[in-house]
Amino acid sequence: MAEVVLEAVVGLLFENLKSIIQKELDLVWGFKADIRKLSATLSPLHEVLADAEVKQIKSKAIRKWLARLKHAAYDAQDVLDDWAIAETNSIRHQPAQSDATGKNYRAHLVWSYFMSFINLKRLVFRYKLAKQIKEIRERFDGIAKEMSDFSLIKKSVDVEGSVVPPQSISSGRVTSSTSVEPQMYGRETDKENIVKMLLENINNEHVISVCPIVGIGGLGKTTLAQLVYNDDRMQKHFDVKIWICVSDDFNVKRLLEEIFKVVNKRPSGNDNLDAIQNDVKENLKEKKFLLVLDDVWCEKQDEWNRLKNSLTSGAKGSSIIVTTRLKTVASITKTISEPYQLDGLSPNDCWSLFRSYAFDVGKELEKPNLVRIGREIVSKCGGLPLAAKALGSLVRFKEEENQWEQVRDSEIWELDEEEGRDQCPKILPALRLSYNNLSSRARQSFAYCSLFPKDYEMSKEEIVHLWMANDLLQSERMEPEVVGENVFGELLSHSFFQDIEKNKDGKIETVKIHDLIHDLASAVMKSEYSLIEVGMARNVIKSSIQDDEIRLRHVSIILLGPLETCVVDVSGIHRFLSSHQRHLRTLSLISNEDRGMFVSHVISVISDLKNLRAVKVQSWNAEISLPLSFGDKLKHLRYLNLSGCGLSLLHGESFRGMKNLQILDLSQNENLKTLPDSMGEYMEHLKHLNLGGCGLSSFHAELFRGMKNLQFLDLSQNRSLKTLPDSIGEYMEHLKHLNLNGCGLSSMHVESFLGMKKLEFLDLSRNSKYLETIPDSIGNLEQLRHLNLFGNIDIKVLPESLGNLTKLETLKLNDCRALIMLPQSTSKLCSLKRLENKRCWGLRGMPSGIGEGLSRLEKLSMWVWGSEESENIEGLRGLSLLSGSLVIKIEGLRKEDDAALRDREEVLTNKTNISKLFIWFNFNGGDDVSSK
Repeated sequence: MAEVVLEAVVGLLFENLKSIIQKELDLVWGFKADIRKLSATLSPLHEVLADAEVKQIKSKAIRKWLARLKHAAYDAQDVLDDWAIAETNSIRHQPAQSDATGKNYRAHLVWSYFMSFINLKRLVFRYKLAKQIKEIRERFDGIAKEMSDFSLIKKSVDVEGSVVPPQSISSGRVTSSTSVEPQMYGRETDKENIVKMLLENINNEHVISVCPIVGIGGLGKTTLAQLVYNDDRMQKHFDVKIWICVSDDFNVKRLLEEIFKVVNKRPSGNDNLDAIQNDVKENLKEKKFLLVLDDVWCEKQDEWNRLKNSLTSGAKGSSIIVTTRLKTVASITKTISEPYQLDGLSPNDCWSLFRSYAFDVGKELEKPNLVRIGREIVSKCGGLPLAAKALGSLVRFKEEENQWEQVRDSEIWELDEEEGRDQCPKILPALRLSYNNLSSRARQSFAYCSLFPKDYEMSKEEIVHLWMANDLLQSERMEPEVVGENVFGELLSHSFFQDIEKNKDGKIETVKIHDLIHDLASAVMKSEYSLIEVGMARNVIKSSIQDDEIRLRHVSIILLGPLETCVVDVSGIHRFLSSHQRHLRTLSLISNEDRGMFVSHVISVISDLKNLRAVKVQSWNAEISLPLSFGDKLKHLRYLNLSGCGLSLLHGESFRGMKNLQILDLSQNENLKTLPDSMGEYMEHLKHLNLGGCGLSSFHAELFRGMKNLQFLDLSQNRSLKTLPDSIGEYMEHLKHLNLNGCGLSSMHVESFLGMKKLEFLDLSRNSKYLETIPDSIGNLEQLRHLNLFGNIDIKVLPESLGNLTKLETLKLNDCRALIMLPQSTSKLCSLKRLENKRCWGLRGMPSGIGEGLSRLEKLSMWVWGSEESENIEGLRGLSLLSGSLVIKIEGLRKEDDAALRDREEVLTNKTNISKLFIWFNFNGGDDVSSK
């Protein structure tokens, strides 16, 4: 059942109308009156939205009424955006008045004619705009009259919603593709049964055995396979372990390539199927392997045989685990007598899983009434772990009994869902309940996840940027990026994301969503969102055009099949996009292979989709180029991602008209060696620019002259980039994040950092063999919080101006092997929490006063006690917050120096949070290492 979520759209429109009314503007007669009337009409509609969104679940009439309201709100917002852009352009292009006397008379005449033309053009536009606003106001009037038919109740609406900050979420509740739940509930017997099957096959030295695990969605088949895969006995008995998520794309060539990459830690480099088969056979020869094929849907016997026959060179006792919902797949693949049928959890195990998500450890004992209601909720889960997790996450932050009772007694349990009730009778209502309890903003944002393919690794940064581009994160109180963090955290806390991958700093980088949750995302707003897979394109196009209620606004085209089998209906997709030209706001094209001709065709179509807010084209090395007129009509575009598309040449004129562009990703275009200076002229609202992994060797500072609002710049992995322009900092007044990791920087000019007053993150890591000094001007970065110099092996000293960075929280110096001494001013870094200096073997000591000055330090890799001028081991006393592992390197002392040893013992007795301590004595006669 599709539904309508309106708050994000209507709320934004309402605020924009109020803003126009408050401004003193020279408008066409009657325009402002229509704006006032429209705002007055919208106000009572806005007040009943919350009640209408709830009641639409049971009322088709309300659902249709909300759809009409949303379409009208979108159209109104498009008109207001057109107006805002036109007003901005008229101010920007206002020519200065010329002197009308003497030799300037001719110039004055030209100016007068030009102004007459401009004013006439502006007047025509404003009359057209006034007519559109009047038509929209009349549409809203009609919608408002129908409101009385539904007995809707006014409710106060908080657009921010009940948001859970990401930092309050327990990190123990998320998993990666190779890890398992923090605690296993009810699957120990299942795990032992499957392990026994595999071990028996090993002992009997049978041919490759295949054990299918079959069951409905949400039962935990993947989790069970992970438990088996990570069991210590599997590690001992198999030479190689391989995990592949198959999903809908059972392409033998792709699967063999994945197997090769796992075994060899690199791609095969072959495009020919026969060559890859031979490579895999050679690499698995005489090796006993365990292969997990997760989420298999392919029911073609010949495809399965082709894959299995490519693996027969493995040693006897090799095994394959297949997880699937389809009994036909299990029957085709099995070599054991019967596939392993996975059943639901027992009531007690299901309760234990629910409890772990609903309560903090032991807290359920304090709330017996909630326990009673919780057990009644669990009885509706049907033993499905995914349902138990979703419902446990849903009630975790609900403290009142009546809130839990509302979940237990919800009418959703009795609704006859259209999608999937035959296979998953319990899971859809459970997920619906969790979804319905999200804030309005989070529900709208969640639907956006349906644009990614199933099992797709979604970048958190990309998701938030797409939300921003579509005005889903507008707030009077917070920046969009902060709102995005909160919405992401809300979805995470309700268990909508899984397989979370974090970076070394513990920050989330990518997530996935379960297939059933993807189905939910696709179902809840299918009239607006459409994911077109190549084999389904004609069907989707046909159904979309026939349904008058559908106004597709977000479309993703997925081309994941191999070139030789993937036939693209170019004309059909062209007609499809053209038919939704007026409404489309997002267009994403994802391909895992080079489809240059098709991608170029789509690029040409994009130019005419004038209401687009976000465009993503991902087709590796497609070798596309942007026409000069590409951006002329894309005046509303906020997000453009052309990462890895084989761009080699850009023209500044291609971005002409993109005045509202906020995010531009051109990364991984290795042949892109230069950037036109004129490109920046059209990007005054650009906030995020990613040029990582390109082939840039140089650029001019003038490129950034027009990028007055740039906050994020990634130039990492441009290995030919030897230096930065002297005056680059002049145009980066608002820059917060600068990434220069892995470039070929050999020097940094003194002026490089001047002007970057708001910079918070600076990464200069891995410029090894080139970068030897850091300019004193780094001390001007008074807002800097994170500085990464990792892997610069030729840096010997750091400037004393480093001590000016009193807000610095993280300083990474790992593998700066030539570094002799930290500057004396290091003790002034009063906010420093992490000082990472692993393998800085050249350090001769620690600067004096560091123990007292760095009182907030929580992580230190190595303390060096050496020269008489440096801080001795007593300095460790002041570092009371240190935790984790610590290396103490003692230079130039005799091993038999008992006093030094006693000092070591006495000073370290209060370091109770140090989990592992290594003490390295560097004696004249050699080294000695002791550890605790």
